[in-house]
Amino acid sequence: MLAKGRSIKELKAMLQAAGLDASACVEKSELETVCRRLTLVHSRPLEASATPASPQLAAGLMAATPMAKSKTTISHSPMTEVHTRQEAADREAEARREAKRIAPLVQGRFPTPADWGFAVLDVASRDVASVQRGYRTLMRKLHPDKAGSDPSVVEAAEIIRKARDACERSLSRQERPDAPRNLRSVVLCATPGKRKFRLDWAAPIEEQDAAPVRRYVVAAIDPAYGRALTFAVLEPDYSEELRRFVSLDELTSYVLAEEELQKMPSVWRQAYATVQVAAANEAGQSGWSVLRIPLDVGAKPVPLLERLGCFAVNLGLRTATTSPGPKTPGPSPGPKVEQREESEDDVFLHELQKRRGPELRTWLERQRKVELAAWLRSVRWPAAGAKPDLVARIMYVREGGPVA
Repeated sequence: MLAKGRSIKELKAMLQAAGLDASACVEKSELETVCRRLTLVHSRPLEASATPASPQLAAGLMAATPMAKSKTTISHSPMTEVHTRQEAADREAEARREAKRIAPLVQGRFPTPADWGFAVLDVASRDVASVQRGYRTLMRKLHPDKAGSDPSVVEAAEIIRKARDACERSLSRQERPDAPRNLRSVVLCATPGKRKFRLDWAAPIEEQDAAPVRRYVVAAIDPAYGRALTFAVLEPDYSEELRRFVSLDELTSYVLAEEELQKMPSVWRQAYATVQVAAANEAGQSGWSVLRIPLDVGAKPVPLLERLGCFAVNLGLRTATTSPGPKTPGPSPGPKVEQREESEDDVFLHELQKRRGPELRTWLERQRKVELAAWLRSVRWPAAGAKPDLVARIMYVREGGPVA
């Protein structure tokens, strides 16, 4: 079959007679190339060739032209096929390993369905993002389209779906934990500039599945800001010093060191440092457990009634609690204006002491900020900040409530 010297129409007719579709060929040179290829095939021995109309022959011939290459499937080389088969075998082996890991994780052996679910998904952080990430990672390994139809792999894929559902149900029902209990301190070093106190506390009294503790937050009231600032968050993690994993049950103490808290110098310039510890999980944070630590180790805590009694002295007012000056002869008690001021201040103190709860808060919110700040200074508490902050601190001193 000679292609040289023939027209485009003749070449197409020749290829069509041989059972080939030459519609993809546009240039005459492309048609001549296919014809030459067909001639070579016909010249081979019969057992080494195929019939002109066979798909193998058509693919081989049409692959000779650039246009045909773009419209036909290029067959893989033997080396490529070997790599493909090896990758498939590796995926199946990895899927079987994951199935072998998951199979012994029986739900009844775990305290809660959520604990079982997190173990199956093999995630450390207990939050929705980690659950979704762990589920997708395992499904990429265990999906039947990639891992084959091994029964153990199919069963493992169903297990991880149930594990994901158990984890998500647990997280959706989660509540904030209660506050830590029995917060106390132990003096480790009393030298100014190097003072250290070890804080100890106990876990919430009723830690339930719906309100688990995941971490503890430690804070201190900084007078420079007039509010509590967090300086430590304690979570389970691997300890390089101990060379082992530290569980949450071991994280019920913290060393408060002056040298390590240099960014909060105002904390150490007070007579008392007010520290707070809270428990937290994905649903939120508990209320604060609050402790006032005397920074002058030799000093004793001042009773609340004594602190209330010195309030008028720190205000600079002349009342019955101050030292009276020499009495002047005559029945006159003094200028009327001074008597009125003494009476008003006396009323403030009496009202503060006799009111409790919401009634006390409502009354404090109606008082002047300067009086609230002066009273806080008299009991050695921070007096900076907005008026609601001052009211919250007075409520705590009077009733032991949480500091806002």
